[in-house]
Amino acid sequence: AAGTDPRRVYASSPTDVWRSDDGGSTFRALPRPWTSPAVSTRLTVDPTDPDVVHLARWRAPDGGLLRFDGTRWARLSADPLAYDVAVDPADPQRLVLARNDHPYHDVARGGVRLSTDGGRTFRDLGAELPMQRASAVAFDPHTPGRVVVGLYGGGFWSRQLPAGQAATRVAPISVSSASSRFAR
Repeated sequence: AAGTDPRRVYASSPTDVWRSDDGGSTFRALPRPWTSPAVSTRLTVDPTDPDVVHLARWRAPDGGLLRFDGTRWARLSADPLAYDVAVDPADPQRLVLARNDHPYHDVARGGVRLSTDGGRTFRDLGAELPMQRASAVAFDPHTPGRVVVGLYGGGFWSRQLPAGQAATRVAPISVSSASSRFAR
């Protein structure tokens, strides 16, 4: 659901992205620019604009990270490892992309990337993480600028992103503290 319009709901399937303007009673398919029925792994609504949606399409020939602006889709990244995306609620130009490779590859590629320009460019954000297979990413709703990343088999990690600056250190989140608003 869109944070600024709770009646706006989005859903994805392997072939389409659907939108409802009546709280989920009815849905209509958005136009789609892709031809392959790849898995759309994550769908994220811009927290400041209910018309804008980001979609990660993992391991698809025409996948990567896409953005729907209410009218049409644009490919922000053709990265086939795009698995999840988070949009900073304080700055929708700041995106964090979780990347994940197939689990049967001998060398796991992936990681976490940061964009501060709405997805035009990305830079590595998680080189020091214990493993690079990121499965989930979100901004902590209680701590502005704090990103939480879930790793396959590697737990949850957090990083505080100062406004408009490079990232600071990465810190693990213990299982016992994860239930208390992701506090360390």
